[in-house]
Amino acid sequence: MKLLNRDIHLAIFDLDGTLIDSTSLWSEIDKNFFLRRGMDIPPHYNEEIAHVGLDKAAYITRTKYFPNEKEEDIIQEWKDMSLQAYQNDIPLKEHGDELLKLLK
Repeated sequence: MKLLNRDIHLAIFDLDGTLIDSTSLWSEIDKNFFLRRGMDIPPHYNEEIAHVGLDKAAYITRTKYFPNEKEEDIIQEWKDMSLQAYQNDIPLKEHGDELLKLLK
């Protein structure tokens, strides 16, 4: 990989889709979250929380499935699981490391 213009001072790009592909990450987190509690993921759960944000997703999850849990604890568990996945499980896409080295 070779950059044609060496006068690049700044590069802005979306991490997911450019350097990594974490498409299935949140589905996997949801599945493991429920498995930790001895349950299969409920039907349509992913679709129900897909576009509502963490706060609303935690509210739905607590009120429908785990009323004895705190929403902030649910969110923290999701964040911990995602951080672990980003740090250890999700590889760079092909040539992602080369791109970063060139931009450096």
